Amino acid sequence: MKERVGGILIEEELMFILLLSGRDEPDWAGAILSKFAAQGLGVNFISETPDANGGANMSVAVKLEDEYSLQAALDEIQELYGNIIIRKIHPTCLITVYGPHFKERQGLAARAFRTLGLHGINILGISTSISSITCVLHQNQLANAQAALREVFELP
Repeated sequence: MKERVGGILIEEELMFILLLSGRDEPDWAGAILSKFAAQGLGVNFISETPDANGGANMSVAVKLEDEYSLQAALDEIQELYGNIIIRKIHPTCLITVYGPHFKERQGLAARAFRTLGLHGINILGISTSISSITCVLHQNQLANAQAALREVFELP
C-alpha cells in the first residue's frame, strides 16, 4: 500500500561539499556558513556532525552556477581552518519528499531510504524535518530515484 505524501521537490545542478576534520567549537558552523553567504551563495542543504576524533564534519549543497564565488568561499574556509579537508562532489541534486507531519507517521524515512537503496541509488546526504525527508544524490540517479519513490508514495 502506498503512503500518501504532499509531493516531491527536486533541485538540480548542485555541488555537494564535504568539510571534514574541522574544529568542534562554538561558532564553527556559523563561521563556515558566513563564508558562503559573503560570496552571495545560497546553501540548499546543511548537515553537521562530530567526528570520531573530537572534530566536526559539515556537508552543504550549493548551486553550481558561480564556480568563482564558490572557490573563493572554499579558499576562505581553508584559510580560516588550515587542517580542514574539502571534498567536492558534482553534479548532484536534492530530492525531497514532503509532508505533512512525518513526526506522527513513523517509518516514512526508513521506507524512502530503503526503497532508494534497493533500487541501487546511493544517498550522499540526508536531512529531515517534521514535514520533509531530503536526500542528496548523484544527479545521474535522479530519474531512477523519482520512479522508485513513486512506487511507495502516493502523490497528489
